Amino acid sequence: MEQHIFSNPFILIFGGLALLVVLYFWNKKNQTSLRNRKNKTFKHRYTQRKKSSQENR
Repeated sequence: MEQHIFSNPFILIFGGLALLVVLYFWNKKNQTSLRNRKNKTFKHRYTQRKKSSQENR
């Protein structure tokens, strides 16, 4: 009987929708972090490192 629980159409539809929601938000988070990483220029990163190294002194 337990083998037939995964062939229930309601469980398959609910599981598919849950998977799509998880993938949507995971992709949204990854795209945001990638965009934030790409927008930093060398000059911006250099000044940040310089400021942090001066603060550590």
